[in-house]
Amino acid sequence: MRGKNLLLLAGYSASGKTTLLKRSIQIGIPLFGSEVNEDFQKTRIPPRFPEKSLTFGETLTSGTWFSGFHLQALQLEENPPSTVVVHVDITELLWNPQRIPYLSASASALFPRRLDSLLNQKDNEKILDDYFSADLFKRFDRLVVNTIVVPWELLVSQYEKRKEKNLETSAARDKLFVNNGPGKRLMAAANSAWLNSLRRTKAKCLVTYSNGKSLKIKDINNDLQKT
Repeated sequence: MRGKNLLLLAGYSASGKTTLLKRSIQIGIPLFGSEVNEDFQKTRIPPRFPEKSLTFGETLTSGTWFSGFHLQALQLEENPPSTVVVHVDITELLWNPQRIPYLSASASALFPRRLDSLLNQKDNEKILDDYFSADLFKRFDRLVVNTIVVPWELLVSQYEKRKEKNLETSAARDKLFVNNGPGKRLMAAANSAWLNSLRRTKAKCLVTYSNGKSLKIKDINNDLQKT
């Protein structure tokens, strides 16, 4: 499809974004819809994992998807690819201001954040609204966002598997996945704020529901009742 495409696969930490991107390219799943699938399928699988170990330059030259922390560099890139695929961790956006290409003074004042502050829907949406107002998003003709949603129990299980492999875990992140802690409410709050902010964009919005065994991709533009 002609024009420049920005394709975001977003989800809570450990929701399976990397696995879904890799699998979609391997077997041709139209993860971002049929209109941009030909362009999406030209994306290459990273030359090594975890893909976050790749520098911006390595990611650019290898033709693979970008990580969320590459957005600052992408915004400054003079000639970005015609189709850019980005792996977005919603949790990191709400926790780490360095993941946001643009932050207003009022949103910047919300950082650093305590764990329980991630339950504040109004503040979460303020941060995410700033995220989507970054100049980067204006450089593309089409924005397509697919948000992956998984059951809480599966999320915890997938995170535990990461810990066993020593992949991208930390004491701070562990707190997000304690069964008797605030993790389940934090996941719901993060996903809700993300979808509410999407309502105020021009993005084509999809949701992928995964139970670990099967996928269902749904167009939710009508459900969001965009403003």
